[in-house]
Amino acid sequence: MLPHWTLIIAVHAVAATSALALGTFNAVRMVRGDPLHKAVGRIWAILMLLISVSGLFIGDYRSGLGIFLHGLAIWTIISICLGIYFARHRNIQAHKGFMLGSYFGLLGALIGVISVPTRRVPAYFHAYPLLMTLIAIGIFAASGFVVTLFSRFTISTHPK
Repeated sequence: MLPHWTLIIAVHAVAATSALALGTFNAVRMVRGDPLHKAVGRIWAILMLLISVSGLFIGDYRSGLGIFLHGLAIWTIISICLGIYFARHRNIQAHKGFMLGSYFGLLGALIGVISVPTRRVPAYFHAYPLLMTLIAIGIFAASGFVVTLFSRFTISTHPK
């Protein structure tokens, strides 16, 4: 029997997939500090906070793994808030450290999710490969649409 999806788990998964796409975009992009970087970064930070807060409502606090994962969620909230603080105070090195650390934590969480075949994502990909692939592509496409929308908006409102 496949593990069930709740609304909170679905929100968590969609936000994490979107954050993965947007975070990758900002992490590999060579231009930093321009309006597009800031716009995508703000959305990414909101998604990361949503992932972390929703993660606090998933699982239990009785197991060692549950305590560890909830601790990581709290640490991510702190890291994102510190990254925002340092960006606003122009400490770019500290901002970069906290944001890249959070991004790599997201990648680590992805590895943790897909490496256990009984977890929801791999189980559903195994049971419904086409549907799950289409959902993943849709989320990445929506994230790409957001980046395209913001890039056109920031270019048209901030000429060089």
